[in-house]
Amino acid sequence: MEYSEALRSPRVIINSGDEYSSKNRLWQGIPCITKTGRYLWAGWYSGGEGEGPYNYVILVRSADDGRNWSEPVLVV
Repeated sequence: MEYSEALRSPRVIINSGDEYSSKNRLWQGIPCITKTGRYLWAGWYSGGEGEGPYNYVILVRSADDGRNWSEPVLVV
Protein backbone atom coordinates (compact mmCIF):
# COMPACT_ATOMS: atom_id res chain seq x y z
CA MET A 1 0.00 0.00 0.00
CA GLU A 2 1.40 3.41 -0.99
CA TYR A 3 0.88 6.33 1.40
CA SER A 4 0.39 9.95 0.50
CA GLU A 5 2.88 12.54 1.79
CA ALA A 6 -0.04 14.03 3.76
CA LEU A 7 -0.20 10.89 5.90
CA ARG A 8 3.44 10.96 6.97
CA SER A 9 4.43 12.29 10.39
CA PRO A 10 5.48 15.95 10.22
CA ARG A 11 9.06 17.04 10.82
CA VAL A 12 9.99 20.03 12.96
CA ILE A 13 11.96 22.25 10.63
CA ILE A 14 12.63 25.33 12.76
CA ASN A 15 12.28 26.46 16.34
CA SER A 16 9.22 28.73 16.51
CA GLY A 17 11.06 31.14 18.80
CA ASP A 18 10.03 33.42 21.63
CA GLU A 19 7.40 35.22 19.53
CA TYR A 20 5.16 32.13 19.84
CA SER A 21 5.94 31.23 23.47
CA SER A 22 3.12 30.84 26.00
CA LYS A 23 3.96 34.16 27.67
CA ASN A 24 3.13 35.95 24.40
CA ARG A 25 -0.20 34.18 23.80
CA LEU A 26 -2.55 36.95 24.86
CA TRP A 27 -5.70 35.72 23.14
CA GLN A 28 -7.33 32.28 23.12
CA GLY A 29 -10.36 31.45 21.01
CA ILE A 30 -12.28 29.13 18.70
CA PRO A 31 -11.68 25.93 20.71
CA CYS A 32 -12.15 22.42 19.33
CA ILE A 33 -11.83 18.93 20.79
CA THR A 34 -11.93 15.41 19.34
CA LYS A 35 -10.99 11.85 20.25
CA THR A 36 -9.05 9.53 17.95
CA GLY A 37 -8.19 6.07 19.20
CA ARG A 38 -6.62 6.45 22.63
CA TYR A 39 -5.94 10.20 22.36
CA LEU A 40 -8.06 13.21 23.21
CA TRP A 41 -6.99 16.26 21.17
CA ALA A 42 -7.78 19.91 21.92
CA GLY A 43 -6.94 22.87 19.74
CA TRP A 44 -7.54 26.61 19.67
CA TYR A 45 -6.42 29.82 18.04
CA SER A 46 -3.97 32.02 19.90
CA GLY A 47 -1.77 35.00 19.23
CA GLY A 48 -1.85 38.71 19.94
CA GLU A 49 -4.46 40.71 21.81
CA GLY A 50 -7.50 39.55 19.81
CA GLU A 51 -8.68 38.06 16.56
CA GLY A 52 -6.43 38.98 13.68
CA PRO A 53 -4.27 37.82 10.80
CA TYR A 54 -1.30 36.89 13.00
CA ASN A 55 -3.04 34.24 15.06
CA TYR A 56 -2.05 30.58 14.86
CA VAL A 57 -3.34 27.18 15.96
CA ILE A 58 -2.23 25.51 19.22
CA LEU A 59 -2.70 21.77 19.78
CA VAL A 60 -2.46 19.59 22.91
CA ARG A 61 -2.97 15.84 23.43
CA SER A 62 -4.11 13.67 26.33
CA ALA A 63 -3.69 9.90 26.63
CA ASP A 64 -5.69 9.65 29.89
CA ASP A 65 -9.08 11.17 28.97
CA GLY A 66 -8.07 14.73 29.83
CA ARG A 67 -6.49 14.26 33.26
CA ASN A 68 -3.08 15.29 31.91
CA TRP A 69 -2.15 17.19 28.75
CA SER A 70 0.96 17.49 26.60
CA GLU A 71 2.81 20.77 26.28
CA PRO A 72 1.12 22.96 23.65
CA VAL A 73 2.58 22.86 20.15
CA LEU A 74 2.22 25.36 17.35
CA VAL A 75 0.54 23.89 14.26
CA VAL A 76 1.37 25.17 10.79
